[in-house]
Amino acid sequence: MIAIHVVALFLRRLRSESIAVAGLMTLVLATALVFGAAPRLLSRVGDDALRTVVAGYPVPLRNLGFDEQTRICACTPDPFADVEAEGANVEARVPPTLGSTIVDRVAAADTTRWSVVRPEQFPPVLTIRFEPRAFDHIRLVEGRLPAGAPRTITVPATPTDAAASSPVYEVVLAQASAAKIGVHVGETLFLRPDRTDRLASRSGLPVRAAIEVVGIYAVPDPDEAFWFGEPALLHPTIRTVSSEVEFVDVFALAAPAAYPAYLAATSEAALPLTYHWHLSVDVGRLDGANTGQVQADLRRAESIFPASAFGSGGPVLRSSLLSILVRQDGEWQSALAVVTAISIGPATVAGAAIALVALLTAQRRRATARLWRARGGSQLQLVVSALAEAFILTVPAGIIAAVATVLVLPGGSAWLTIFAVAGVVVAATAIIAATVLPAVRGGLVTAGPTSGRPSGGGAIGAVGRRRLVLELLVVGVAATAIWLLRERSVHGTGGAGAVGIDPLVAAAPALGGIAAGLIAMRVVALPMAALARIAGSGRGLVAVLAVRRATRGGGAGVVLLVLLATAMIGAFSSGALVLLDRSAVSVAWHDVGAPIRVAAPGSLGGFDASAVPGVQAVAAAYRAPASVGSAGLPLTLLALDPAAYERVVDDLPVDASLPPELAATPDTLPAGSPLPAVVSTALATNPAGVRSGATFTLVVDGRQTTFRATAVRDAFPTLDPSTAFVIASRPQLEALRHAPLVTTDAFIRAPDDALGAITDAATRATTAATITGRAAETEELRQSPIVRAVVLAVAAAAVVAAAYAALAVAAALALASAARTTETAILRTFGLSRREAVGLVVAEHGPLVALAFAVGVGLGFALFLVLQPGLGLSGIIGSDLDVPVAVEPLHLALLLGLIVVIATVGIGLGALIQQRALLAAAVRRGIE
Repeated sequence: MIAIHVVALFLRRLRSESIAVAGLMTLVLATALVFGAAPRLLSRVGDDALRTVVAGYPVPLRNLGFDEQTRICACTPDPFADVEAEGANVEARVPPTLGSTIVDRVAAADTTRWSVVRPEQFPPVLTIRFEPRAFDHIRLVEGRLPAGAPRTITVPATPTDAAASSPVYEVVLAQASAAKIGVHVGETLFLRPDRTDRLASRSGLPVRAAIEVVGIYAVPDPDEAFWFGEPALLHPTIRTVSSEVEFVDVFALAAPAAYPAYLAATSEAALPLTYHWHLSVDVGRLDGANTGQVQADLRRAESIFPASAFGSGGPVLRSSLLSILVRQDGEWQSALAVVTAISIGPATVAGAAIALVALLTAQRRRATARLWRARGGSQLQLVVSALAEAFILTVPAGIIAAVATVLVLPGGSAWLTIFAVAGVVVAATAIIAATVLPAVRGGLVTAGPTSGRPSGGGAIGAVGRRRLVLELLVVGVAATAIWLLRERSVHGTGGAGAVGIDPLVAAAPALGGIAAGLIAMRVVALPMAALARIAGSGRGLVAVLAVRRATRGGGAGVVLLVLLATAMIGAFSSGALVLLDRSAVSVAWHDVGAPIRVAAPGSLGGFDASAVPGVQAVAAAYRAPASVGSAGLPLTLLALDPAAYERVVDDLPVDASLPPELAATPDTLPAGSPLPAVVSTALATNPAGVRSGATFTLVVDGRQTTFRATAVRDAFPTLDPSTAFVIASRPQLEALRHAPLVTTDAFIRAPDDALGAITDAATRATTAATITGRAAETEELRQSPIVRAVVLAVAAAAVVAAAYAALAVAAALALASAARTTETAILRTFGLSRREAVGLVVAEHGPLVALAFAVGVGLGFALFLVLQPGLGLSGIIGSDLDVPVAVEPLHLALLLGLIVVIATVGIGLGALIQQRALLAAAVRRGIE
């Protein structure tokens, strides 16, 4: 009976208060839609970011490659069927979730390296590849494709090898490879095992071979996934053994029909072949829901195909997909942590808006509740009535929001949406019910004249014991959350190594804003009291009334709290966005080390950057792997000219400072003394590493060289701070060796528009060159999917917070203006003009707006400085470089404009309510 009566009563109220009730239901519906859509949108953005990031990696890194050194027979009419069958067996051992992502398979077999018999000191080295599907991805420019089984010829004798009978294999060569080694269609090349190939020389038996070049081909799409990112069949490569020894490596493509003949010809020497099975992973089948299982399967695959098995009869896995997924997952979790920390602020402001709108709609219901209580209604009936009305207002809106979100936004977990919408419904129900329940606890009341003060309080400095305790509790919780975030980061470790988000710690920015607002409400009472005394000594009416209202009631405290929290959220978000942008710039400078860098493994060949138009300065460097100590600790040696490098990065944001010992000319160094060097912190702190001031020995280009660690550095451009590295002077090394070092890196100072000319010159000199521009890498980092997701999420959170803040301020001022209608009407009978009434509202809240902006911005940036180390922003960019926090003036201007707009909307609504006050009715209300 109670429930039926409550529903009937609510329906009658709905007719009389249709606009207010509809507005409240619309607000709850909009809030449920926003919070219900958020997890689905984040899931979709995360999936898109995952696929985009993985697809952006080179093909061999994101796909699966299996290599095995053995000899697989050709025991079926199809000469390559057994090789492909063995590849199918390897694929069958791949764990199922990982296997379900595979969409294409390519099998190939490489022979050992063969030296071309020529009267040269370092003749070309050739490898024959059997890859049936490759013929579908090339275009002949001259000659024909190889066909049929090879014929047998007699290979002529050499000073070291006797004449021998051998098949001559028909092959085709890439256009660039044929030009590099100087061969033409129809030419026959005689081969012998390459003495630098351990696989070819381990048998010790004499073996000879020959090839006939029957065609020259080009590759229409070198970036096609089929080629697995390998240059072997596309162009020649340079294999540098030392500064004096280089080999040209080329690959020749033979017909599958020649495979059985090759096995037979090399059976006595038992020359192994290296088999490759390339499995292409469809990135479209990856999503956030299955990446955890894919990572687990990849770890299982690494244990099934261990790298240590290479050369011992078992296939090995060659892929970086696991590290890619792990890194991307870490970056996405960091992004989620930042988004969560920033989004809790708008959620708090949304709760305040719902509460204030609920107070507006509940004013008449609270009077009805007191009357009902006075006429004998029980507290249980009133409680049931309040809860039932709240459920009727919120539950239908929640159901509509959940259904609409799931239908309109496919993808993501439906349970997350349901939980988010349910949270909004529960919170809104509690807030709406709380607006009526105080009347239930208040007992019987008698009618009497109103005081003109809003029922909800809102005075600056007004405080009771319970409220003081509650505010102190909020401040304490905020301080604890901030301390926790500072100490142990925003991440919490879940089970099975998963990374989760601690809600309390992630709420630290929002809690800090609320705590700062509460403190500001109490602290500002002192200057406001002094201002009231000053205003009271004057003759004007507006100033006195404005200060009195601000200090004694009128919602000023709520306005200050909401605006200050909004300003803090904006400043905190601005700090995060600016740091992300500056991090992208810093990481790009660190990775490139100059406006433009050209690098190649082994050597840049004849590349001369100074001859390219537009180049202003060049610093040549030598980079090579090395090891130190009896344990053979691996490190990277970078030898460069300090003076030349400083000219390249002069007045640029790159820390290129090196100890003066490295800049000293070679003739000023004491004869026989160790060369000065800089060692990394990772090397200096390693137990097997090198301490500052210690001497150590490295093999540089085949020669042992002694160095002394003159300084320790955390990082240096192009060198990973977490790895061991040594920086030395290239001129000093060359003077000690009495021979030049090869150039592997060229740091170039040039305008961005010179990148094309530098790229053309570098690729003409060596096909293995990698050209990187600092500006392009900066833009790539800024436009990375995860960074863009964070920027969009922060922008969306700011828009949502602004909308709810405007609504909350408007509701607070509407409540205050409605409560002051009588006071304003009486004042107007004493001569208060409409313009002065508007000025009264502006004077009351104008100083609070300025105060909220100034204090909120300052506290927001201060809070960001305190919490920044624990937010995990470095994980989004993927670098631990120390980037200083800066303030963006444009962001401050936008934030100030936003605060002014929010306050203007609320003040305008409050002034409108006061202007529409009926003088006679308001005056009579006080008398009656």
